[in-house]
Amino acid sequence: MKKKILIFTRCSWTYVNFRKDLIEKIDTQKFITHIVFDKTNYRFKKKDNIKYHHIPFLNPGNSLFRNLSIMYKIFILILETKPDIIHKTYYNYNLKKQYKSKVVLTVFDLWHEKNSKTFYRPKEYSLSISDHIVCPSISTKNDLFINYT
Repeated sequence: MKKKILIFTRCSWTYVNFRKDLIEKIDTQKFITHIVFDKTNYRFKKKDNIKYHHIPFLNPGNSLFRNLSIMYKIFILILETKPDIIHKTYYNYNLKKQYKSKVVLTVFDLWHEKNSKTFYRPKEYSLSISDHIVCPSISTKNDLFINYT
């Protein structure tokens, strides 16, 4: 039986290579994959057998109705796909740990923590629900330990 993966990712230009590599390396013979993007302007070649979803990110500037609508779409997608693995960045919504899914978090950098004049820890919730954490560099890993342990 194929494992189901639900991947939340941003479409920011900084993540183009990460997304491209991730999509190219997914073995669609082993995994049923759903990828959620915040924008519709994909900057990569779509791969067959991967389902793509457009769900905007929650934004404090949105109306309450818009944010509730986005949260509902996420809830329904998770309910329908019942993923074995959810891969996210800390930007991605405030996903609740549910459905026995393992949560994998990728932390790209700690720019906010290192440059804030206040005690700002935006990744705290995402770190608390994660089963596995991926850092693309030793520097990010060290920063993560310094700022969150």
